[in-house]
Amino acid sequence: MSEYVLLSDSTTDLPPELAKELDVSIVPLSYIIDGVSYDDVWEAPLSDGTVSYGPKEFYDLMRAGTVVTSSQVNEHRFLEFFAPYLEKGRDIVFLAFSSSLSGTYEQAKLAAKSLLEKYPQRRITVVDSLTATMSGGLFLYLAAQKRKAGMLYDDLVSYMMSIRMKMQGWITVDDLQFLKRGGRLNAPVALVGGMLNIKPIITVDRLGKIVIGKVVRGQKKAMAALINEVATKADDPINDPICITHADAPDAADELKGMLKKLFNTKTIITNYLGPVLGSHGGPGTVGVYFLGKERTANGR
Repeated sequence: MSEYVLLSDSTTDLPPELAKELDVSIVPLSYIIDGVSYDDVWEAPLSDGTVSYGPKEFYDLMRAGTVVTSSQVNEHRFLEFFAPYLEKGRDIVFLAFSSSLSGTYEQAKLAAKSLLEKYPQRRITVVDSLTATMSGGLFLYLAAQKRKAGMLYDDLVSYMMSIRMKMQGWITVDDLQFLKRGGRLNAPVALVGGMLNIKPIITVDRLGKIVIGKVVRGQKKAMAALINEVATKADDPINDPICITHADAPDAADELKGMLKKLFNTKTIITNYLGPVLGSHGGPGTVGVYFLGKERTANGR
């Protein structure tokens, strides 16, 4: 058995069954609807015996105007998450949501520092993914494969740092109003962009910040733009796994998957819903593609 564990947070959007198969544990972040806080997990059980929202219900609420906000995970949650592994004599490698988009990385670092005072013989490495959603999920998937193959702790950390800037993620949103609500666009731009059917193609730069790589008009051109990023930036779109997320847009996700199969004959395509925390910012209809490719640039292009 490995002497260390690989952990992450829920913004990787890795399908739960795949995380279980890879022996990766996930700590959920939180989102808030009408003053009630929920874990960033679809249909998770609540303390009163009910369950949280499913993806269809969640995105329908957003379509109807419900405002969803995200809540930062605190140090205490990481203390509770990490401690059982340390007590069992296991070291930890934790992949965190981009430090440019959330305080998750810093809170995990604070918890690690505190715990290492209690368990000085153990090790905790917190890796800043500098990315989000299934770009981070693919990052986690690749690292987990190496761990399962027997890669040692220090070698895994070095491997993760070597591919971090090669994690590519490209997303298009259906409704600019959700980006406006999240502070990513100002109101006039969102209004005019919506009227002109503008579709921004969004990515993250080398600092892990969200940037608009380009803009196109119409869903058809947006899908073509996503595929073009794969064609021009992917290392090996045939043999490397490629991930797709969607915010209750299964037809668009299926179309994107079909294009990947047709154009590149991609062998492994992992598809999942965009989780509530990140989905609350992109809004319903958001679609993204994620792959291992060329190193990210300063402006994401």
